Amino acid sequence: MAQDTNLRDFVLGYCQQVGGLIEPPAYGIDEVLLPDEVAARWGLDEFLRLTFDPALQLPSFAIDKTGVTTLHYGHPLVETIVLELRKRSADTRYFINPSRLEKPGLREIVNKLIFSNARPNAGQTQRIRMYHYVCFNFKASLVSDEKREHLVPLWMHLQGGYRLAQTEIKSKVILDSQNDSPQLETAIPFWHNLSPGENPLSPEVITALLDRSRHFILDEIASILTTAQKRSQHFLELDRARLNAYYTDLQRDLDKRLARADEDRRPALESKLTALNTERQSKLADAEQKYDLRLDLELINLAIIAQPKIELDVEISKRGVAVKRTVAWDPVRHILEPLVCDVCGHPGDGLTLCESGHLAHSDCLAPQCVDCKRTFCRLCTEKIFTCVVCSSPVCVHSLVHCKICGRDTCQKHVTLCHAVDGQPQKVDKVVATSTESTSKIQSPIDKNPRPRVDKGSNSKSKTGVKVPPTKKPTGTTTRTKPDKSVTAQRIQVDIEHTIPVVRAFALKKEHEIAIRVWELTKEGITANCNCEKGRNCPSDRIIHRPANELRIEGQLLRLIREFALEYHVPETKITFQRIIINEIFQSQQLTLPSVWKDSEKLAAAQAGFDKYAER
Repeated sequence: MAQDTNLRDFVLGYCQQVGGLIEPPAYGIDEVLLPDEVAARWGLDEFLRLTFDPALQLPSFAIDKTGVTTLHYGHPLVETIVLELRKRSADTRYFINPSRLEKPGLREIVNKLIFSNARPNAGQTQRIRMYHYVCFNFKASLVSDEKREHLVPLWMHLQGGYRLAQTEIKSKVILDSQNDSPQLETAIPFWHNLSPGENPLSPEVITALLDRSRHFILDEIASILTTAQKRSQHFLELDRARLNAYYTDLQRDLDKRLARADEDRRPALESKLTALNTERQSKLADAEQKYDLRLDLELINLAIIAQPKIELDVEISKRGVAVKRTVAWDPVRHILEPLVCDVCGHPGDGLTLCESGHLAHSDCLAPQCVDCKRTFCRLCTEKIFTCVVCSSPVCVHSLVHCKICGRDTCQKHVTLCHAVDGQPQKVDKVVATSTESTSKIQSPIDKNPRPRVDKGSNSKSKTGVKVPPTKKPTGTTTRTKPDKSVTAQRIQVDIEHTIPVVRAFALKKEHEIAIRVWELTKEGITANCNCEKGRNCPSDRIIHRPANELRIEGQLLRLIREFALEYHVPETKITFQRIIINEIFQSQQLTLPSVWKDSEKLAAAQAGFDKYAER
């Protein structure tokens, strides 16, 4: 039996890691001098003579042939080393060392950043600081009739707090084990409130970043989940068909025997028939439990990748509002890293500066004030109120508080808050929150009653179909509006993961007072509502033209915000949760699954909507 070189490298390599000294082998014997604390921990002498060849033959002139330990798999010393290694973390750390840490003209690049309502003004001083990526490696186990495991890597930007595509980094960098810039200061994560003196790479920061990454994992394994669920459902249907066929034959035989049986034999046969039906239901339940798909996620390890980047401060300002942000130039990817939305935490271009100094995507903005047109984001919903007359959004600067009845209105409806026997006079909104108008045409889904098709506020649809313009309200209309007394405490949004369905529940004392459902169909996004307004609900049985895969999430978010506005719920009280295989995952914002973002399905739904609208 030859000497096991793999075992030798494993044992001697670990002895060197713990601080031991290794002498070159003589006559097939390795001499090891262990540190005192290691020898005491292992219960051995400090000096060891080891061999990995079970057939070792020492020459006659070899001095001191005693005290040689032959190691093999299963030896106590080998098992002790294995146990210690299993307790150690498999986490690691790498460095990206750019060849050039300068960027001429960086200030001009920053000043070209585009904001929807503000202008940037970059500073003069550049800084070089150490930025970090974190790669979380998850083990995703899909368990049903069999168990399948997948390794899912997820890359996160530590300072930005957002997800990155791993191909965006790995294909353009070389990971080194040595840091060429150890003197650089670590950049502070802007999304995490560090305590004074807290390390930006502390376990608390990494744990918070892990929490932010959880909902991204579901997107990474969406296709795997869908395939596994279809497979489990297929085999479940096969088992159901086999069981039903088997027990149907037995039941048919018992029915025939029962029809020919005498009175004294009938009770026994009826008892067998009852037992047969009970057994059938039990077997069907066992089959459902067997193919019930369960997802288990386990964090295996993580890697922290450090890279120097060039920082520059920039002031983003508009009339009356100015904020300061820090932008970073990546000298490896040769890009200016995007700024991050203060609401959803996702990076993006064309951000909007709200009146409170937050940068936000257009989909993360609160409804615009109908009077002064000030722009607020979803973090500032406490500054947006609702006119009791037209239900339009009004900001705190334009809100008119009636001294007679104590109600709040927009400037246009100051005298109508107590015009009808002390109650508000109800009129249409001055400006719709999502710039949508409605025209009634018949739906092929259900011909009675006739649904409405939402085409947007333009007088001409994208297919060129003429749409009657919306008439301005002149007084009281017959449309039923939610009464001020019908309010909810919060909105809960459930997002199905495998089918394109989103459900919003208006809850008061945890009781449902209204439910609105949006579903992507061949004709568009159909909306159905079950609320106190009944058949007169203006949002019931409406078909919306879906946006493309990049804007569909914002379109659904606007519809949810309108639903919350009807029941006077601020956006801070809207919660989201994703339902995956009968399990619920909480989410901080609306994140639609891939079934909503299929470009082919969306294009087909848009074409179906346009064709349907022409009829």
